[in-house]
Amino acid sequence: MFPQIANILALALASVLVVTTINRAADQQDEKVKFEHYRNAIRDAFQIDIKGFKDKLRGGMADGKPITKYDLEQLLTGIKVEREHSNNKFIALEIAMDHLERNPDFYSRLATMERKAMSAKAQPGRKVEGNFEDYGKAIKDAYQIDIKNFKDKLRGGMADGKPITKYDLEQLLEGIKWEREHADDSLIALEITMDHLERIPDYNTRLCELESACVSDRLMQQ
Repeated sequence: MFPQIANILALALASVLVVTTINRAADQQDEKVKFEHYRNAIRDAFQIDIKGFKDKLRGGMADGKPITKYDLEQLLTGIKVEREHSNNKFIALEIAMDHLERNPDFYSRLATMERKAMSAKAQPGRKVEGNFEDYGKAIKDAYQIDIKNFKDKLRGGMADGKPITKYDLEQLLEGIKWEREHADDSLIALEITMDHLERIPDYNTRLCELESACVSDRLMQQ
């Protein structure tokens, strides 16, 4: 009797393994089809091929994650938006993925936030010409970086060549904290922050409001 039971168990185990293998193969095929769909859509929109995509900004929230994890329309919008930081479309894609890793509908929310910002009465950024030392000390105390020899690393950003003191110091300090989601290099985070503030002087105040709304939504869903 024991041999019969052993044979039945062996057959059952073999059946499970076969089904698992078939399901895994089907999942892999589905992922390949999905990847090609994303690949074609991004290539058509931005003339880049994501087949050999690799992270260039080390320390981002989406490092090592598959591009197909994120909603395609959000990605396409994200690449377009993040071109404000670099003329390298792969870097724009990488930054977009970092945002979507935290908030899957980030760019829908961002569009609403930016419409409100643009419709509001323009509030010029506070300039502190000649007060570079105060900026340097505040940023060094907060993030242990020296802005004395600061240079743009991401070519093509909106704030390239602009002085750090053009922007409100509190907005800069808050922005560096947020933009560390893209890179563990605080100088790159500073550069990305300046791009945002070049367009919307109170960007990080508005971003905090947007992020709080996202967090509240997630808590309600749990």
